[in-house]
Amino acid sequence: MPCFLPKLVWLLLCTIVGLTAVDPPTPTGSRVEPLTLPLRLSMTANKVIAALGSPRLDNRAFGGGIGYPGLRMLFDATRRGIRALTMEGGARLASGIGVGTALARVQAEYPGGTVV
Repeated sequence: MPCFLPKLVWLLLCTIVGLTAVDPPTPTGSRVEPLTLPLRLSMTANKVIAALGSPRLDNRAFGGGIGYPGLRMLFDATRRGIRALTMEGGARLASGIGVGTALARVQAEYPGGTVV
């Protein structure tokens, strides 16, 4: 079960990134942003590095992403923003969803997501 939860959060965030591009914000604001980090999904790699400092891992030259302790991200090929984000530890979405959140709550907050 512990390995399942980070994969679920990653899958959820991939789905959310796709959904937020077409869905208008909810009346109470975005359920995804702001994260508990100084990060927005629309940021480019250079803006992320400016906000969070030098990454621990930088594989952008090989088509990969960048990584920080507890946080990894891949960027859109058109350089418009983050394509996939993996969180570990205490990082949370604006809705409060994060690692360790019960699956039932994730499904209730973001219906239509896929669990693999």
